[in-house]
Amino acid sequence: MAAVDKIAKTGKRGAAKDLRKHVHTLLEWCVGEGYVEHNVLAGYRAPKETRAQRVGRRTKGRALTDEEIIKVWDASGKLGAFGLLARMCLLGGPRRSEPTMIEWRKHIMDDRITFDAAWTKMGLHHDVPRTHLVDEVLTAAKHFQRATSDYVFPSPKTGGQMSGFTKMVNRLVKEASVAKFTMHDLRRSLRTIMSRCGYDNEIQRLCVGQKPSGIDQVYNHDEQWIIRKMAFEAAHDYIAELIGAKRVGKIVRLQRTNPLDPIKAELLGRLREHYAAEAS
Repeated sequence: MAAVDKIAKTGKRGAAKDLRKHVHTLLEWCVGEGYVEHNVLAGYRAPKETRAQRVGRRTKGRALTDEEIIKVWDASGKLGAFGLLARMCLLGGPRRSEPTMIEWRKHIMDDRITFDAAWTKMGLHHDVPRTHLVDEVLTAAKHFQRATSDYVFPSPKTGGQMSGFTKMVNRLVKEASVAKFTMHDLRRSLRTIMSRCGYDNEIQRLCVGQKPSGIDQVYNHDEQWIIRKMAFEAAHDYIAELIGAKRVGKIVRLQRTNPLDPIKAELLGRLREHYAAEAS
């Protein structure tokens, strides 16, 4: 706990919580294996947060504005494989470590990029459809392929998994001339755009590999790929309009009426066509 407190005093509350969590897990394993009799951290609760701390925690992180997305997209084009990985984080909403593990032969499919459940934080498999913008990123990434590595976004130094995000993000922020942001803010930005396009929180969570709320995660195993693909397509068309890229679909904008109505109507129409084709 002295080590945890020491880290917390430097302002790295997240790192302190991680250390505490992992030590607790290690000690639980030690108890289970019979190496120790008790987990000394069992029942040891963290001090209650003050109101000011709770407010600060709730406001942590941000979504990039439309103007910032344009600047970051342009600047990322000058930063090699990392810049393309940053674009993928904006388009697909993965956590920053997830794109570092995708490989050309294992994870790039004809219609999607797939993220294995084994290396996602929540242990949930999720996919990103290959839209026009995603294909542009993949085409550019081929210029950075290594003979000794199959990674889509290899480290510029080693050719292995990319790391050292803090320095690279700082460079991207400087190159784009925008307020400081994190890689996780790109994930927040995608969800915010999907919300503007009329897609609800449940669909957004499925798109970025977050756990469904409540009991649905136990009983509902429908991946809802069709509507997730629609959400990605709408968000990517929104981004394409911002950056001046080619648009391939109609962007659904938030209206005073329920924005999900036209989406549901379109989805039902696609389902009818699908079942009609199967019946014939």
